[in-house]
Amino acid sequence: MRSADVLSAGFYAIKRDARYDVLLSQQALDGLYDRLISVGDELRTVYIIFLVLDEALKNEPQADLSTLLHGQAIQGHVNQVQEHRKTRQSLPPLPKFLQ
Repeated sequence: MRSADVLSAGFYAIKRDARYDVLLSQQALDGLYDRLISVGDELRTVYIIFLVLDEALKNEPQADLSTLLHGQAIQGHVNQVQEHRKTRQSLPPLPKFLQ
């Protein structure tokens, strides 16, 4: 990889004793951080869905799972998951790392 490619990718590589230390730019670190926050929000909402379903099945073991999945409470959380996913997918792409 040419040094210009490395610089335009958003990180710098410094060769030390046949290994590479990669120093990410602030922009690349911010992009990674934004993704981690978004994935965390997505997973937290999915976890809430499972908690709500678990509680519903504990209270009524014979409940129809299909009916529970289409209930208003679950659908609200599903919409939140979709919004978190849309936010994550709209983030600018991360820089390509050394190959």
